[in-house]
Amino acid sequence: MNDLLSDSFEIRRGQPSGGRDIELGANAPTSAGDQGMGDFFKKVQEIEKQNEKLDRLLRKLQDSHEESKAVTKAPAMKAIKQRMEKDVDEVGKVARYVKTKVEELDRENLSNRQKLGCGKGSGVDRSRTATTLYVAFQLF
Repeated sequence: MNDLLSDSFEIRRGQPSGGRDIELGANAPTSAGDQGMGDFFKKVQEIEKQNEKLDRLLRKLQDSHEESKAVTKAPAMKAIKQRMEKDVDEVGKVARYVKTKVEELDRENLSNRQKLGCGKGSGVDRSRTATTLYVAFQLF
């Protein structure tokens, strides 16, 4: 007699029946890339690069401020002031960019919950939410 159930109990790549979730009746994603985590982490990396840029600008502004305390000549003070105004404008641009990217990640996290295996409370959802919160609070 043929054993019709033998294939369903076969273990391939660490999951029953070759990566299929029997209860869901569909192929479950087997890697983080299948669940959109690769693109998510690329976006997080971009935000972290911009955060590093903000840190550099902050140090530059602090150095300019310290330099301005010792300057006694008006032309030198004007040059420092112009340099600081330029840096403050750049900080505003970068901060707005980072804010929109974090908000975009939040929206993507909500839409990602609609994907199979990525619902509210799933490991992928918790990872995305925790990473987004970490990136957002890293700015403050």
